[in-house]
Amino acid sequence: MAQHNIPPSPNWYCSKVSDANCSGQYVFGARSNVFMFKTTSGAPKYVGIFTDHKDRVSTVLLGQTEETLMLCCSTSDDGTVKVWDTTSRQTIKFHSEHKDKISCGSWSSLQHDLIVTGDERGNLMCWQYETDICQKFKQEKEYVFSIACSPHKKFQVAVGYKSGTVLLLDITKNCKVLHKFRGHDDEIHSIAWCPVPGETVFDDEEKDDNMIGSILATGSRDRTIRFWSTEKGRQLFQKKLPVNTGFKREQREDGRNKVWLSLCWRKEKWHQLISSSHGGDLLLWDLQPSAEKPMQIFSASEGKCHTRVVFNICCGGVDNNILFTISMDRLVGVWNLKTVSCICAVPTLGGYMYTVKSSPVDPGRLAIGVGDSMIRVWNTNNKSNIFDVQTLWQGIKSKVTCLNWHPSKEGWLAYGTDDGRVGIYDIFSQKPPLLSGTFHRKTVYVVVWGPPSKCTEENKSNFSLYTVGDGIILEHHPKSLQQEATQINKLIETVNGKKTPGSQLIRSDISWKPDYSLVAIGNEDGSVDVYWADFKLRCVIQVHRKLINCLQWHPHITTQGGSAISSCNSWLASGANDAMVHIVDLSDIPVDKPVTIIESMRKLDGHSIRVTGLSWSPHIDGRIASCGYDSSVIVWNVKTGTALVKYDEHQGRILGVLWSGLDPDEVMSGGFDCSLHRWKISSLPKAVIEYGAKRKKSKKKRTDQDNKKRDHKTSTGSDSNEASGGDREGPPKHRENKEMSDNDNNTTTTSHTELDDLQKLLDKKREELLKNAEQTSDNKDTNKKSVTQSNDNKLQQILGSRFYHETKKDNKSNKRTEKTESVPSNTASAQKIKKRKAKSYFPVIAQAENRGKSQTHNDLIQLTKIVCGEKNKRESVSVEHNHLGLFTNRRAAFKCLKKEGEYHQKNDNMDYFLQMEIWKGNIRGALQIAREKDELSDWLVAMAPLGSYDMWLTACEDYARQLEEDGQYHKSATYLLSCHKVYDAIDLFKRHKLYKEAVSLARVRLSPLEPLFEDLYTDWSQQLMKDGQYEQAAKCYVAMKKIQDAAKVLIRRSDQSSLKTAAHMTLLANEKQQGMLYAQRVVNQCLSQYTWQDAYKFLNEHEATKIFVPFVSVHELLVKELQILAGESIGPISSDKFSVWVDIPPQNSVIPDFILDDSESDPVLPWKPYLMGKHSFPHHVLRCWYGNLNVAMDTNSLSNMYKTLIHHQSGRQGLLDTSQIILQVSGDLTLFLLALLLNETTAAINHLLQAVISLHEAGQLQLMQAVCQLVLPHGPKYLLKLQQEVTALHVVISMESHMNIEGASKVNTLKRLLSELKEDDNISSTGHRCRELDCLRAYYYLAVANYLQDKKNKSSDEAKIQDVPSSETDIKVEPDVCANTSTAEADSTSEQPPNKDVDKQSQPDDKPQTAPSPLDQSKSQNISSIAQTAVAGSSKSEPSALTMNKLLDMSKGLLWDIQAKRYALTETLGYIHKAISQCLLTDKTKEKSSQPQNVSSHTRPDILLCSKGDKSNDRDVSVQKELTAEDSREDGKEKEVTDSADDTLHYSDVEMMLANGKDSANKSRKVLWEDQPPLYICDKHETSTRGTSCLSNPTKYINVPDEWYSMPVDKKYFMSYVTMPVLREEQDFVTHELKRIPDSSHVPFPTTFDTAKMLLKLTQMCEAQDMKEVIEYREKLVKWALNFAVTSKQREELNTLLDSVTKESAV
Repeated sequence: MAQHNIPPSPNWYCSKVSDANCSGQYVFGARSNVFMFKTTSGAPKYVGIFTDHKDRVSTVLLGQTEETLMLCCSTSDDGTVKVWDTTSRQTIKFHSEHKDKISCGSWSSLQHDLIVTGDERGNLMCWQYETDICQKFKQEKEYVFSIACSPHKKFQVAVGYKSGTVLLLDITKNCKVLHKFRGHDDEIHSIAWCPVPGETVFDDEEKDDNMIGSILATGSRDRTIRFWSTEKGRQLFQKKLPVNTGFKREQREDGRNKVWLSLCWRKEKWHQLISSSHGGDLLLWDLQPSAEKPMQIFSASEGKCHTRVVFNICCGGVDNNILFTISMDRLVGVWNLKTVSCICAVPTLGGYMYTVKSSPVDPGRLAIGVGDSMIRVWNTNNKSNIFDVQTLWQGIKSKVTCLNWHPSKEGWLAYGTDDGRVGIYDIFSQKPPLLSGTFHRKTVYVVVWGPPSKCTEENKSNFSLYTVGDGIILEHHPKSLQQEATQINKLIETVNGKKTPGSQLIRSDISWKPDYSLVAIGNEDGSVDVYWADFKLRCVIQVHRKLINCLQWHPHITTQGGSAISSCNSWLASGANDAMVHIVDLSDIPVDKPVTIIESMRKLDGHSIRVTGLSWSPHIDGRIASCGYDSSVIVWNVKTGTALVKYDEHQGRILGVLWSGLDPDEVMSGGFDCSLHRWKISSLPKAVIEYGAKRKKSKKKRTDQDNKKRDHKTSTGSDSNEASGGDREGPPKHRENKEMSDNDNNTTTTSHTELDDLQKLLDKKREELLKNAEQTSDNKDTNKKSVTQSNDNKLQQILGSRFYHETKKDNKSNKRTEKTESVPSNTASAQKIKKRKAKSYFPVIAQAENRGKSQTHNDLIQLTKIVCGEKNKRESVSVEHNHLGLFTNRRAAFKCLKKEGEYHQKNDNMDYFLQMEIWKGNIRGALQIAREKDELSDWLVAMAPLGSYDMWLTACEDYARQLEEDGQYHKSATYLLSCHKVYDAIDLFKRHKLYKEAVSLARVRLSPLEPLFEDLYTDWSQQLMKDGQYEQAAKCYVAMKKIQDAAKVLIRRSDQSSLKTAAHMTLLANEKQQGMLYAQRVVNQCLSQYTWQDAYKFLNEHEATKIFVPFVSVHELLVKELQILAGESIGPISSDKFSVWVDIPPQNSVIPDFILDDSESDPVLPWKPYLMGKHSFPHHVLRCWYGNLNVAMDTNSLSNMYKTLIHHQSGRQGLLDTSQIILQVSGDLTLFLLALLLNETTAAINHLLQAVISLHEAGQLQLMQAVCQLVLPHGPKYLLKLQQEVTALHVVISMESHMNIEGASKVNTLKRLLSELKEDDNISSTGHRCRELDCLRAYYYLAVANYLQDKKNKSSDEAKIQDVPSSETDIKVEPDVCANTSTAEADSTSEQPPNKDVDKQSQPDDKPQTAPSPLDQSKSQNISSIAQTAVAGSSKSEPSALTMNKLLDMSKGLLWDIQAKRYALTETLGYIHKAISQCLLTDKTKEKSSQPQNVSSHTRPDILLCSKGDKSNDRDVSVQKELTAEDSREDGKEKEVTDSADDTLHYSDVEMMLANGKDSANKSRKVLWEDQPPLYICDKHETSTRGTSCLSNPTKYINVPDEWYSMPVDKKYFMSYVTMPVLREEQDFVTHELKRIPDSSHVPFPTTFDTAKMLLKLTQMCEAQDMKEVIEYREKLVKWALNFAVTSKQREELNTLLDSVTKESAV
């Protein structure tokens, strides 16, 4: 038996047509059969086939329990449900209670003999096959899509319907509905139960075995998976299919995506659910809330993954870790659930297999032509992937009927199709096939390669393609396929003469000899013409009597003979419709003139019907395989003329056979059963074939069985093909010619005349036997049946089984078989047999009349007594003689008809019963009965007016209801309209979502003002949106005059055309606000794609949208210039996309030219001013607006434009890509220029500042530099000059156009907008107000600093960093937060030589002076020495253009005390809030207040504060030690705590720099109770002459150690001894300090520490004559930064940076 077949494609659109179990079995239904496979870990192996069904298989279920592991249940469209054994493939039990097509089923895993099935009418059958008890239920009158029996409760079943409803039923309580789940909007494709019980299994780590209820999952066409509670009857949660998983979705003709949502719940891993998705994706859902990957996509290599809809998913294998899937792409996927990857993809065939060929270059590569319009190329050389199949479909529009490989070019494959096309495929390229320009009118039967007919030296090595079809042979030239093909018939006439025999014959086949010296051509009369290569006739072979189907030359060389030429190389094999195979030896034929051969060397007589394929063995001389319509393949030894083996595993006619080119023991065959079989010759027994009359007689006996078997296949071929997407025309003819009139299935050689005579004799004999049977029947009807049956048996013995079954009327299947396979000339008799006598209206009377003569005579006597007796003595008609009522009186006739009616009603012949009721005049009763049994019909309703008008109205309404239940909605609505139920008819259409019909009916029948229209359009639009038809839904809203809603629906497409349409619609409907919003989205999409011309074109279509023209132009001009300045950030853009800006036309030449003076540039700038010609970028934009775009320049237009653009620019987003950032910057620059035109300088500065900030926050520093160069070529001060120039420009344009201008008189001086940088020794600005232009200048200088840094990095890429000498001391930055050292003190400190002690620092007048600590002195010396070393190293580097004066100017513009203080206070406040939250959570305050009040042990409930004027009491040293030790433990650092008199605290170097010279131990303290107001003792003149405030609260607390005040904020507020009152005190102080900062200083400003770090790095580039200046600058910069460093990270970064800069400078 073959193990690796290519099976037919499984049936589509079935919820459960495949199944697997733990025994390794896998089954699926294809057409009317069930195919069985066995799998362990690799590719599944074919086991067998179950063929007992007569129609398409719709459900296949394998047993999952130990009792049913070897059983399978299958259902079919013929209404049968069968349970059969998978080992013997024999039916065990079956029932046929369904009257409609069965759609789905489920096999209970708890009650092992319970099978529940559903059909298309909503009927449910619960069948227990062991007791053969079948119950029928019907809860919903609609299509049942899926069924699933509960694995937790025996008799609970979940049923899913087409409407999306899911019912949970208890079949033990008369199918009681436990719950009705509503949520899905479309058909339920799959239902899956959670393998473990309980509804909270995903919430608990451990499952409870006694949990109540369970979880049910349903998958629907609405693309959702919903999970339901079976106990509560509600939805728990849902999952939606992902919108995009990387595959292109397949769409139907109506635009909807094809979706089939199948589910499979894993048994071992109950938290994992597998589902199908769009485009063939498989999704693995992890339903646990804590899952790392909630959804995972199954991975597969190319060719192993599904590309179309997946219909079924099931788990199997020994450990249930193998997953099987079937898909519309005709692949059966086998997946490994452990690795979530594909094991293999088994290909299937969706149509008849017409041909199979192996490549002469690569014998292991097979080409298979299939009726599903595809070619499969199977690489059998691949041992790792058994099913390595490539599918070719491009350019193929019909069935592939023939194939042939090129003799020498690898990969070239020629094919012919059913529609007459001929093409050549190169399988190793991705190109579509080359098609011939010459078509056959009908099917192409043969394609073969051969030498050109006109052979020359040039084309001697080339090959032509010969094709056979329409009875002619065409020669196609591969190099010029579009040229007209050559007709070989005309060539033969030319070469041999018109009178040559065979020149006018109808050709059926062609075959070239392997050495291309001879060519054989088969004809329809059975003859074979053999020609030389130039088509000169050599001989004619006349051994067949019917059409030649196949010709095959013996191979030139076989593997048996090595390289020697085979002795059989001149053998020609031929197969024909006469069921014979002839072998002719042409080696000894004379060559001088043509001869005729009338005898063959060998006649192989083994097939009973036509021979369709031949294949010589390429390994052994004289071995050939033949196949035919008798469903068998025979392997012959031609030398002995004996049959070796016979293969008969196929289930239909065989069309092709091929001997393997690799394995001499392997043969492949396929045909009408849509499968390809690979089988071993050695695995079959020796063939036993009967010859002569005995064989023909045996064929007669088995023909009846064969016909029955074939009838089951062919009668349902059309349906099964349609279900699987294959051939829909049924079995096609193999040859379309006159010989097709022969009987293919006939096993005799009877002629047409003999068959006609036999048919006449058959009819005559049957009539005689039936007549005799009627005359001799004296018993009841049952006896009559037995007599008829016995006579039928006699008739069968006389005529034989075959002709008897041809006349038997009761056998419908045999009638159908004979209609398609019987003799065509017998059409008239076949129609006569087909005609069936109608049922009798009076079966009771007929039964009584057929009782015999004696009973008939008694009836006559009784009738005479009734009719002729005296009136008083007449006998009435008894019950026994009711059949005599027609001969007596009216009352008896009524009784007779009543009896007949009861018979018809009992035997489900309601039509006759109702007719008899109407005969009796009981119209009302007939209608009532028909209404109750849903048997109303058109003629009954037509009879209703005979009763009354009201009766007719009622009948119409009832019939309409019945039609609606049957799904005939249109007809139902018609009957409702006939009784004037217009609203009911509309509601009927609406209920069933037939909105087109409902709207059309309402439009023609109702008033235009009817409010029903709005409901209809609303429901219709909602349904269309669910289906993805947004355009149609928008039409509905337009019909309701809801233009905004229509636009909202339309823009869901998110494409440009939909947005444009939405904008036009809203603007036309005068919805300006919404229209402008859509217009802006269109413009943004155009600008993101750099299609500015499309944007201009769109904006000019409406006057209102022209307001965006300036914005588009600014974006275009900006991008064009940014390509030059920052091309790396923008990327290449084609120059064709940019507009060509011409010179200003003469009528607009009033715009003056403003000359820019380079001397006005800011001295800090490292670049030259960037100009467009002789104009700056703002001037260039304004000239384009006025000169080229005709932008209105009057005040009203500009104001309106400004307001509109600023409204649409309000919704800014963060973290955008480059294109979106440029869009925002373009909008800001447009508003900047409009504000300048309106003379709103402050607003203009804000817009420009916003643009620069956006680039800075997005990290686009290169773009920020470019924008600064473009807009402000001379620096920040140029903005005020630009304002004056724009104002002058506006005045000139207004005067020329006689327009009014406002705001021209406004004058903004430089001092009002920009602070002057003082020429002093400070490195920062100490002003109390930081204006907008000051912030803009800071960002501008930041761009300059970045530019210089980039320049430095480029120049020092190859420089090597050397280590700092070990003798130098490292600097660790960890200062006191409240640095009270003044600038003068810092200066005096820095001026001290490194080897001398530092003098006492000067203090303010109102404070006592204290000597600096030794720690401060040593620290200052370290700083100075390190700075000098760094400067000395930097002096050796390459000189830079950056001078010390420029660096000071930059630092004053970048460093603002007020901004640094704001940042520091804000960050401090954040840590305070965090500490307060933590304190509230731990409830520290309450815990401490409950302890005894002892200061020494931190138990005081009050707040201990001390101000600077008080003297504190002596503190216990032990307390200080305890606090210090506790602090050390919390920081994770071990600090040595010793007596204060002997040891000192270890401060960092930076803390020494920040020491203010005061002894913190001698500070006074004071107790501040909770009801006492806090003390803020901090004077702005106290710390320094610059006027900055302290960052630390001057109030001192008695319950905290002294070192706490110098701690960073990320540590100090989280110490264990910090209480809630302390935190509140600190919060109030910081909030108060923030309020003191002016509002103007809250404008965004560069961060303090990033700027300080940047400036510190730039000191290495500074050119200075005296290196002391650089050293002093660094010291000041570090001190300034440390004044505002509040966190540990900031101090560490400053420490690290200062270290690195010092080392780099030393290098």
